[in-house]
Amino acid sequence: MDLKNILKENGKSYTLEREVIFNEIKSLHHFSYADLENKLTNISRASIFRNLNLFKSIWIIDIVDNKEWALIYEIYNEKNHHEHMKCLDCWDIIEFDDSEVHDLFEKISRKHHFSLQKHTISFEWTCEKCTK
Repeated sequence: MDLKNILKENGKSYTLEREVIFNEIKSLHHFSYADLENKLTNISRASIFRNLNLFKSIWIIDIVDNKEWALIYEIYNEKNHHEHMKCLDCWDIIEFDDSEVHDLFEKISRKHHFSLQKHTISFEWTCEKCTK
């Protein structure tokens, strides 16, 4: 994913600050605003917030979950269809890929004359370590 090209295609300016934020996002898997704020102490809170909103609006990142206290994001990848399982106790999130789930969504969308563009499923469970 090339940040300069994505920004240019969307009529947005490339800045070193955006590159720093983007590189930090790429190093994380699932992250919140607070995660970035804690790691990027030399970038203002407002700038992190604005760039998260920008990155979301041009499909660089996507929202995975809306915890009670924070949005959780990940890098957007339209070619990597996957689902999420979330522990309701420790909020750990894991990803899994299930082509049968995706195939079912495709079948349902065709039946109703829709073209599936994006889907999101989030299962909420209690993970093994929290049930012990």
